[in-house]
Amino acid sequence: MAQLRNMRLSSLAGFDNILRDAMATGDAEFAATISNARDGYERDFTAAAETAAACIDAINLDWEFELEELRRGMVQLTKVYEQERKSKIPIRVSQTASVGGDKSMMTTATLYRNGKLIVAVDTDCDDPWHGLWGRVLWCAMEMGMQVG
Repeated sequence: MAQLRNMRLSSLAGFDNILRDAMATGDAEFAATISNARDGYERDFTAAAETAAACIDAINLDWEFELEELRRGMVQLTKVYEQERKSKIPIRVSQTASVGGDKSMMTTATLYRNGKLIVAVDTDCDDPWHGLWGRVLWCAMEMGMQVG
């Protein structure tokens, strides 16, 4: 029935808006928000479909099919947004090395999904007689990257 299809599409549009708003939250909040929204939309759809079926006895409403389509649509939307969230998380690698007595260097490289690479270096020198002037050399060609 067209009303059930329209209600399913309207529910999917609302669920899409909730997913879009939840993109800025942390992982635990994202999962809880999506789970609560999914349960709410399924509950609302089921209640409305059962009410419509009870009011209209003469028409055979196949609302279970539309409910399954709603569930499939919400699962599909969730997968798309989860993939988008993961693609925004930068790749980060950190290494700490001892470079002499009471001297160490920690280097952290962060590669953002837009191609920007930031290398941060932190030096620590506890030697009272000698200083530490650490340098990091990075070569794009050795990393297999193209320099343009």
